[in-house]
Amino acid sequence: MGSTFLKREDVLATPRRAMTDARKRRVWEREKGKCWMCGQVTAMLGPDVRYDHRIPIELSGSEDDSNVFPLHREPCDRIKTKADANKIAKMRRLRKKENPETRKPSTFRGRPFQTGIKRKIPSRPFQERKQ
Repeated sequence: MGSTFLKREDVLATPRRAMTDARKRRVWEREKGKCWMCGQVTAMLGPDVRYDHRIPIELSGSEDDSNVFPLHREPCDRIKTKADANKIAKMRRLRKKENPETRKPSTFRGRPFQTGIKRKIPSRPFQERKQ
């Protein structure tokens, strides 16, 4: 079977460290076993808990333990992931807009918008009717 490799977009981020059981234990004990979003107690390991970055790496978050927190997989992680995806998409749009190579000229009715166009304005817009 052939495998397909996807090219990852450069997000100007540091490489991620492995989330080992020892690292999970340190983070879980630091937070006293509470979910970062809802504040309820989470399991340290298992399918119902996820360790996530408070500030995503794609948004210049750090990879150290102080930026990692436990979350319930449902609904806390789902809500945070959706919000992070929106922020990351916005950041990528802004970077693309700031890049002069990818900027497109603004258009008005399909034509490039020009500010120096003069219009002909009639000198007497309303003429009186002769009787």
